[in-house]
Amino acid sequence: MPWRRLRILLDHKLVKIHHPVLTQGSPTSVGFTEEGLRFLELR
Repeated sequence: MPWRRLRILLDHKLVKIHHPVLTQGSPTSVGFTEEGLRFLELR
């Protein structure tokens, strides 16, 4: 996902970045917030 689009979702608090325990090769992921799930009508 391009940073510009991700930035819009972050600014509107629709997604959050999950930082796992940092080990070599551990991925950083993005997940929807409760507000984001309501916006998508998934909750």
